[in-house]
Amino acid sequence: MTQASRTAQAGTLDPTFAHQGLLDWPIAGVPGTSPEAVIALPDGKLIAASFPLEGMVGFAAVRLTPDGKLDYGSDFGDGQGFVEVSFPGKRIDSIFAGSRLSDGGLLFTAQYLNDGVDGGGLAVIRLLETGQLDAGFGDGGVVFLDPVAGGTAEQLAALKPRETGQPVAGGVGAGIRSGGSAQASGIEQPDGKIVVMTSAADFSAGTYKGQVVRLNRDGSFDQTFNGSGRTFVELPDAVYSEGRGVALQRDGKLVAHGSYRTNNDYGLYVVRFNPDGRQDSGFANLLQANPDLLAIYDIRVRAKDDLIVLVGGKSETLKTGIGAILLLNRDGGFNLVFNNGQPLYSKLTDIGQRWSRCTFGGAGDDLLIVSGTTGSEFFSENSEACTARYLMTGQLDSAFNEVGFVVFDDPQWLEATRGMTLSAQQRIVVCGGHHLAQVFNPLAGWMVCYLT
Repeated sequence: MTQASRTAQAGTLDPTFAHQGLLDWPIAGVPGTSPEAVIALPDGKLIAASFPLEGMVGFAAVRLTPDGKLDYGSDFGDGQGFVEVSFPGKRIDSIFAGSRLSDGGLLFTAQYLNDGVDGGGLAVIRLLETGQLDAGFGDGGVVFLDPVAGGTAEQLAALKPRETGQPVAGGVGAGIRSGGSAQASGIEQPDGKIVVMTSAADFSAGTYKGQVVRLNRDGSFDQTFNGSGRTFVELPDAVYSEGRGVALQRDGKLVAHGSYRTNNDYGLYVVRFNPDGRQDSGFANLLQANPDLLAIYDIRVRAKDDLIVLVGGKSETLKTGIGAILLLNRDGGFNLVFNNGQPLYSKLTDIGQRWSRCTFGGAGDDLLIVSGTTGSEFFSENSEACTARYLMTGQLDSAFNEVGFVVFDDPQWLEATRGMTLSAQQRIVVCGGHHLAQVFNPLAGWMVCYLT
C-alpha cells in the first residue's frame, strides 16, 4: 500500500476504520471474495455487496459498523451481519450498483444469467432493512428484466446481433479488461417508484435500444410512464444503442446516458425524459461521435441545482488510459465554469486512469469526488486504485492529499475499483477487487476509507 502519511489530512487513510483505513476481503465467515458495491447508511454503517459466492450463483449483502467491522449480533441477517442472496435457476453474474431506499431497505441492480440455457438480463433486487428479500416487491424481492421478453421466434430471428460493448481503441490488442461497469443503474424517486436504465429489443425496429423502466413500489410496471412503464431512447441515425445509467432531477425529469452506433461510427448520448416517459425536447441532447471510444461509466445529479456529472475514460494504449469528466448544466449544455466549458481529460499517474465512480461532496456539495483504476481498460502490472477530488472549476483540490489525488496499491495484487460512497461522517469509502494479471474474476478484495 502506498500511503505516505497517516495524519488527519484529507486524502489520507482513516486510522479509525478497520486496519488503519484498510479492510481486507474476504471477511472471515462471510461468503464472497470482493466487494462490488458499497452503500452508506445514515447511522454511519456501510452495506457492501460481496461477490461472487461459491459457484457464482449469487452474492452476499454485508453490513459493517462505522469502524469497518462485521455488524455481528445486530438485526441484520439474523445476527450474522450478512445475508446470502440468490435465485433458483438464475446466476448473478455482476453487481452494477446499490443504494439505500427511503424506507431503510436496499436496492441492487445486477446482471443475471439463466442456468442451463442462453439468455439473461437485468435483475432489480430489493431487500428489507434487515437484509431479507422484500416479498412485496416483484417475484419474492426481485424483478427480472429480460431484454427480449415478448418476442416471437420470427422477431428474435430478425434482431440485429446485440453488441456487448464498444470495440477496443485501434491497435491496442487484446487483454483482460479491468474497467468498472456502472451500466444499468437504479434509483428511487421521492414517491417510492424505482427507475432503472437498461437495454432491450425494440421489435418494431428490429434492433436493441437503451430503455428506461419505471416500477411501482410492488415491482409492477408503472403504466403512467409512457403507458407501459418502459420507454426507449430514440436517436437520429442510430442503428443500435445501449443504456448505461440514469439520474433524477428535482422536478422528476430523468437524465439517461449510454452509447450508440450509426452505420459509420460509434457515439455517446445524454438525453432527458419527462416524468411521463416522453423524451424531453427541451434538453440539449449530447450526441457525440466517439472515434476515441470514450466510455462513460457513472452519472450523478447535484441535488441543489441539478448539475449533471458524467465520468469515464478511454484507453490511450494497451497500458495507458485517460480519465474523462463531463459537467453539464441542468438542461444539458456544458457548464462554462468547469474547465472552461470543455470535457476534462487527465492523466494523473504515469499510466493515467479511467474514472468509474463519482459523487458530489464537501460543504454545499461544492467538490467533485471521483474514483477509478489506473491505466487502460486492460489490466497491466501497474493497475491500481485512484481517487481524486476536484474543485468545481475543474482544478484538482490541493487540500486532498496535497496533490488532489491518492493511489491505493497492494504490491502483491492488481487493483480494480468497483464502488464508492460518502459515509455519514463524510469519509470517502472505495472498494474493489484484487486480481492477478490473467485472471478476470477477483481472487480477493479491499475497502479503503479516506479522510475528507
